[in-house]
Amino acid sequence: MSHKEFSKQELSKELNQNFTNSVKLLPAFQDNYIFVVSNKNKEALVIDPGDGDVVLDFLKTHNLNLKMILVTHHHHDHIGGLGKLVAQFPRVEVFGPIRHVGEIPHLTQAVSAGESLVFGENEFVVYDLAGHTKGHIAYFETQRHWLFSGDVIFGLGCGRIFDGTFEQQYQSMQAIKDLPLTTLIYCAHEYTETNFRFLQSLGELSPEQKLYGEHLKEIRQKGQPSVPLELKKEIVANPFLLAKDFTDFSRIRNLRNQF
Repeated sequence: MSHKEFSKQELSKELNQNFTNSVKLLPAFQDNYIFVVSNKNKEALVIDPGDGDVVLDFLKTHNLNLKMILVTHHHHDHIGGLGKLVAQFPRVEVFGPIRHVGEIPHLTQAVSAGESLVFGENEFVVYDLAGHTKGHIAYFETQRHWLFSGDVIFGLGCGRIFDGTFEQQYQSMQAIKDLPLTTLIYCAHEYTETNFRFLQSLGELSPEQKLYGEHLKEIRQKGQPSVPLELKKEIVANPFLLAKDFTDFSRIRNLRNQF
């Protein structure tokens, strides 16, 4: 099953379903996910809309009014759809990282760590998770423990460092470890299968790593997303969360760059 076919099937299955207080995944491009949260008033919040057409089709199908957009960082596959969405919904509020002001178009409010955003019954706290980029942030929903982590952490992996630093990325992974174990991680890319192969290349797996990795592999073989990830499982299996210290983390990240 191709990624495009999976996308169409998922959108079809969601038709006319009530998904208030849940997160919907919209596949985009080759391996991106865009996320949508809605409330009982038929209002929608969208996270990292790289593709405006995908989002507009979904909103139209479900008769949703776009009220808020949350952006984690400035890369095009996370912001490329902003223009089309703002044109269609000119009153939408667009929130993004303060350290990327000027790099994200249509931003209505720059936010930084510790700020709280409210959407209906949902409250999102901003976390500074720099590393992948110098200003990368994430949004943590406090009641349901959803983490919209952008490109900081992936299934059995972590984000490549661009204009941030290895030290920032290491500290961001440590911050994720401190979140509640019930946290569900909504990362923006489906890299799980490749990351599992990389994990296997590092040497003998622990029983937890083998069991979790095979579980994720089976999910993907069925054409299903591995997202959301369960933090309690990533903590015992993800090599970047298991790194002994900064030196060990940097070593593994450099190996992953060459994999």
